[in-house]
Amino acid sequence: MQINKYLEEIWKVLSIGNKAIEIHQPWTKIKEGKNDEANALVALIANILAKVSILLSSVMPQKIAQISACLSLEISYDSYKSLILEAGMLGDFEIKKIEPLFPRIEEPLLASTEQTQEESKKIEEKKSKKKKT
Repeated sequence: MQINKYLEEIWKVLSIGNKAIEIHQPWTKIKEGKNDEANALVALIANILAKVSILLSSVMPQKIAQISACLSLEISYDSYKSLILEAGMLGDFEIKKIEPLFPRIEEPLLASTEQTQEESKKIEEKKSKKKKT
């Protein structure tokens, strides 16, 4: 099995979930009083995350532990059998709030990184000029 192909296929599933959120905007459904539609979408996304978590647990164990904790999902053979092999769905669940899995890189951090890179280039240029003389 080629790990990159495996991951590409899983990312396709995540893209479908992301697109569903983008198109159907559950926060808008709630504001419109369409709670059943919003809940159905959240359930769909939670089930996608649960199944993907099981499939990625060996590749990203720390991040998947956070996701599975958020869904109160135990990553085990039993959950693999139920959700993957038998194509089952999560039972009743409550989503727990967690810290962002992949925090955004803030602008000041990006600027300092770029500045450090520029300084490193200048030092390297000075070193190469000294070597030439």
